[in-house]
Amino acid sequence: MEIVITVCALLAAHPCEDRAIGLDPEARLTPATCMMQAMPIVAQWASEHPKLVVKRWRCADRSRKEWPV
Repeated sequence: MEIVITVCALLAAHPCEDRAIGLDPEARLTPATCMMQAMPIVAQWASEHPKLVVKRWRCADRSRKEWPV
């Protein structure tokens, strides 16, 4: 599982983009567990990237490649 976040630059005119935050592949997380654990991880990522704003996030199975790289 990984967390896919859609981020946009605060001061730039270019479009938003998706980024992935990888989770421990050995943890064998379910989608529900991923959703519960994601909020503090997304908050930490956002605090470490102050020039970007997180518009939305979701959990995705990294083996299925549900989003464009």
